[in-house]
Amino acid sequence: DDYRNEAPAAHAAFSPQEAVLASDAMIAVSLGTIASVRNGPRMARVLSKAIVAMAEGQCADLARTASQGTAQWKRTCDAKTGALFAASAALGVICADPSAERALQAAEQMGTSLGRLYQLRDDQADGDGCSTDLADVEPEAQEEFAASISAFPNPSAFEWIRYVLAGSRAATVPAPLVV
Repeated sequence: DDYRNEAPAAHAAFSPQEAVLASDAMIAVSLGTIASVRNGPRMARVLSKAIVAMAEGQCADLARTASQGTAQWKRTCDAKTGALFAASAALGVICADPSAERALQAAEQMGTSLGRLYQLRDDQADGDGCSTDLADVEPEAQEEFAASISAFPNPSAFEWIRYVLAGSRAATVPAPLVV
């Protein structure tokens, strides 16, 4: 895609080579930053695993066929976007309480579900990607996301996610989060 969120993608604004170099630099900076914090090695493993999964998912998306089916769609989205969302959620839990395994598992599940939902919405908006031929998947993706939120130790925190997903259609702004 030459545009991401209505702005030129790095490869379109500059060149494919510069875009790859910029992404390499961002990965190096992020791993360097993580290495300097408490639980850095564990966090670096979570992030690097997610980056590899994202690359594998993007390759699967590029190779997809119109008849991929729901199971393949889930695997592609779980790798492509779900892995990054799951890692983001996991990193937050590791920072807050590295021994909270139940919260970590719930956060990863929520991140994967949110990744599917995000990818579905993104592909519908762009008219391309792994979700464009699976419009009937949205109700199931919504259900899985709702179930993952209810399994999280503090489901009220996800009012903000619902607010962000609703965009300008949101009726009210959630109360500030208390950590």
